[in-house]
Amino acid sequence: MKTSTTSILPLRAGTYTLDQRHSGVYFRVRHLGLSFVRGRFERFDASLLVGGSLRDIAVRATIDLASIATNEPARDAHLHASESFHAHTHPAMTFNSTSIHRIGALRYLMDGLLTVRGVTKAVRLQTSFHGMEAHPGDDRVRVGFTAIGAIRRSDYGIDFNAPVGTSTLMIGETVRVAIDARFLPPRNGN
Repeated sequence: MKTSTTSILPLRAGTYTLDQRHSGVYFRVRHLGLSFVRGRFERFDASLLVGGSLRDIAVRATIDLASIATNEPARDAHLHASESFHAHTHPAMTFNSTSIHRIGALRYLMDGLLTVRGVTKAVRLQTSFHGMEAHPGDDRVRVGFTAIGAIRRSDYGIDFNAPVGTSTLMIGETVRVAIDARFLPPRNGN
């Protein structure tokens, strides 16, 4: 990974595992030009590999596309179909970071490659580090991040749409993504 910054991070080296019960993958897209449809993915996993500098950090994530939930079962079924995710052929969306750049105190830009429906495109996520805290129930520290960004549906071949009126489409082109991620550090430095 390339980066212009080699600052030492406040995290010890090792592989951090996702605390799935305290993490989430959310999105929103404009509907009918009037409001946003919001949803989430219920099954996902990620790992955070930390080295001594920003150059040595990698984030990998996998999202089960069939786990989409938009509070409307018929819409969820449509999103599984061939016009959208084609989840039977491409069951997972993946993200692999390529570089991380510091842009402020505890704020970073994370570049990576997102693969959806077999199409891989570069994406950028604005990422915030929220610190480290020990859980009251045990002595293990947790670390927290938030990442936000936007992707274009058509970049991944998800271009189903229908006209509404004379100048509006049913579904917006831009999908805004928000990720809350809590990680558990490696045990014994592993």
